[in-house]
Amino acid sequence: MNPTALRRIIIEQSYRAGVGHIGSALSVADILCAVYGGVLRIPSPADPDRDRFILSKGHAALALYGALHLAGLLPRSALDTFATGMTRLGVHPDHGLPGVDFSTGSLGHGLSMGTGAALAARLQQSQRRVFVLLSDAAALRAMQAADADVEVLARAIPRTMRVEEPEQRWWDERKHWFFKPSAGFGSRGTYRGDKIT
Repeated sequence: MNPTALRRIIIEQSYRAGVGHIGSALSVADILCAVYGGVLRIPSPADPDRDRFILSKGHAALALYGALHLAGLLPRSALDTFATGMTRLGVHPDHGLPGVDFSTGSLGHGLSMGTGAALAARLQQSQRRVFVLLSDAAALRAMQAADADVEVLARAIPRTMRVEEPEQRWWDERKHWFFKPSAGFGSRGTYRGDKIT
């Protein structure tokens, strides 16, 4: 999956619609390309054992829609309806859209939703994994709102992975993001370019 193509979609659709939280959407383009380009296991949006992805920073929905399109899960014609009248592609993701399992927008809720999804997978004895993309503000809200209890719970459940945006200094100096797995998921991975090591 090509991050440049995703950025082009974000800019074109944001310009056409006159909205789109363009900075937030552009800031996650590389991460979404890594996740949807080879990390997530999604044989079909209807497969109950597919991996789950939660965009906790829901205001970056335009980037998610572009990634779904590039992954073959959303037709190009749907992208052209972003932020228009009766579209399903709103400024924040709606769980009714194929490939979107959770409606998000309020900062801080994504990690608790991911924790619940991971717990459900465990109870159902499913091998599906759950990925939550948190911005620094979403991570801070999640921690403040639950006094870190959600974080502790997320670490206790296998198959949950937080994907955090770097602070600006990390991007400028090192050009990579850290994928921080919870206990039992595996080792820390680093995204560089187009692969996770």
